[in-house]
Amino acid sequence: MPSGQPATAHPFLARTPPMGWMSWGSFRCAEHIGGGLDCTTFPESCIGERLYRSMADAMERDSYVAAGYTGLHVDDCWAADRRDPATHALQANLSRFPSGIGGAGGLAGYARRRGLSLGIYSDVGPATCGGFPGSWGHEAADASLFGGWGVAYLKQDGCDVSPAQLAYGYAAMGAALRQVGAPLVYSCSWAAYLGDNESAKPFDQMAAAGCQLWRNWRDVQCSWHSVGDIIEHWGAHTAALQAAAGPGRWNDPDMLMVGALDGRGAPCLTPAQERTQMAIWALVAAPLLMGNDARNVSAAARAVLLNPRAIAVSQDTMGEPGGRLPPPAGAALDPQVWARRLTGGDVAVGIYRRGSPFPPPIGSGPCVEWERAAGGFWQASYGGNLSRFTGLSARQAQAACCASRQCAGFSFRRAGPSARRAAGAGECTGEGECTGEGEFKADLARGFVRAPGEEGFAKPSQLRMPADGAARVVLDFGRVGLSGRVRVVDIWTGAELGVFSGGVAATVALHDTAFFRLSQLSEPEQLGARSAAASASVAECPAAASFARRLLQGRGVRVPCGAAIATPPRTRPRAESRAETDDRWRGEPEPETDRVHASERQLPTGRA
Repeated sequence: MPSGQPATAHPFLARTPPMGWMSWGSFRCAEHIGGGLDCTTFPESCIGERLYRSMADAMERDSYVAAGYTGLHVDDCWAADRRDPATHALQANLSRFPSGIGGAGGLAGYARRRGLSLGIYSDVGPATCGGFPGSWGHEAADASLFGGWGVAYLKQDGCDVSPAQLAYGYAAMGAALRQVGAPLVYSCSWAAYLGDNESAKPFDQMAAAGCQLWRNWRDVQCSWHSVGDIIEHWGAHTAALQAAAGPGRWNDPDMLMVGALDGRGAPCLTPAQERTQMAIWALVAAPLLMGNDARNVSAAARAVLLNPRAIAVSQDTMGEPGGRLPPPAGAALDPQVWARRLTGGDVAVGIYRRGSPFPPPIGSGPCVEWERAAGGFWQASYGGNLSRFTGLSARQAQAACCASRQCAGFSFRRAGPSARRAAGAGECTGEGECTGEGEFKADLARGFVRAPGEEGFAKPSQLRMPADGAARVVLDFGRVGLSGRVRVVDIWTGAELGVFSGGVAATVALHDTAFFRLSQLSEPEQLGARSAAASASVAECPAAASFARRLLQGRGVRVPCGAAIATPPRTRPRAESRAETDDRWRGEPEPETDRVHASERQLPTGRA
């Protein structure tokens, strides 16, 4: 557990990781992501009052508020271009926020009436990342303004300053918030501007400055490339991140992209990847801030977000963050085991199948096929644009990208007639021959974005998920500090899978995570289970009772005669994770129809 708590006037704030919804993940400030700042053309998705009010309505209607997602977070671009010339106060852009932010009629009041609290955005520098006024030199005035508006959460970004100025800027705003005394959670992006090495970041200094949470690393994007990279970063730095966090001081890997859609309306993540992000975020005690359009979330994604057992892991009051466990000696890292200790001695465990790194290394030509889309393009990560080109046709750009091991794809915009004439080019002679301009991209990590008049081209290997069947994975309870008889509950389904000794096995698909809550039985419970098993004679059931029933009863699991026991044959495909007993910990022989022999398990099974 970390030493020291945040220096705040309200030490009870953020005792569990904050939950809510934040606009940046799906709306940003640009027209090609959401509606940008153009509320005439994009009234439902521009950064304006209508967007946030409709999101508040959806969060109340679809049970997010009841589940604990109680923060409505405004990100960048809400402010007017300039401070008030007379008072130098920040002010909302009244053309997009006509009711303002504070007061009963403002956005904060609207949120409160729907069971939500309002979060706001600013920056330690003179300007925000979107170019709007920042808080540098105005910390006291801005803190007083936010408190007076009834804001409950401040996300303070770190643009427009040097790394050396970060410490001063964040401490200055923290001191101003303490002076105001408002119960306002302070989220700092400080750590995200200090590079990749989590062990070298001054987390205690951040807590002393008043930060209750801090963004650690890269912005999450609408792609598995991005989410998977963040998970790998968290796993590689587990020790430092666990030591830094606890109640009132949380690491933040950024928003949940569960239910989020790209510029074509396609999900950013597959259902398996959505489950994995939710599980890992809960296990590492990360804030659960949705980055989707809460008005338009699929039923499957909503079920993941509202899963009460996953939320209970996230919000466990002991506040001890989990992390990735090192593999046993000589074992491969994949599949990965992530674990978190919970109140009362329970342990939450995620068994995650990463598979081969995605996307794979970029190959060079010949390119037999391309992924191609009109009306937008696949956007590279920050710094991921290799170079711009002009005067090339789409075919010529394809050839140039094919020949490069650094090029994952490119964007392309055809030149208009006047531009072609200026360049001395003739009319287009056919498909692919029109010249234009665009950018070659080193990766496609930010997903597909809408851009009318542009086309996107991508090497298929950088978008298509590899074909990889499910694997059976065995978890030894000793790896998570448990022994004896352990009750296992599937967090995704809520099913109590039984009481097991030694370990449990699960079938896990690529990029999916089997998610369990493990409870070690107390000695009286273990004695009671053995006594119940002894008194429940197999003879109580008909002689035709299945071997599986007799085996479970022999292991202390009481099974009524009328209860059905599913024992699917080993040839049946199973897409969802499920736990099973494993004969490594019991010596009884089992019929081939009910069990997979240990010798057959060696090839596909990963030892966790």
